[in-house]
Amino acid sequence: MPNDSLIIVCREPGFRRAGIAHPAVEVYAADHFNAEQLAMLVAEPMLEVIGVKE
Repeated sequence: MPNDSLIIVCREPGFRRAGIAHPAVEVYAADHFNAEQLAMLVAEPMLEVIGVKE
């Protein structure tokens, strides 16, 4: 897994938020989303956003 990445776990695969249909689990680079999108993802109860740093 890349350093400084985000794991997003979606409780309902296919759920859309921040312009993306989220699969059950996906890994993104930490800078993939802008601050507004990231805040939206973190606030969404259907998603769990996990930050990974080494």
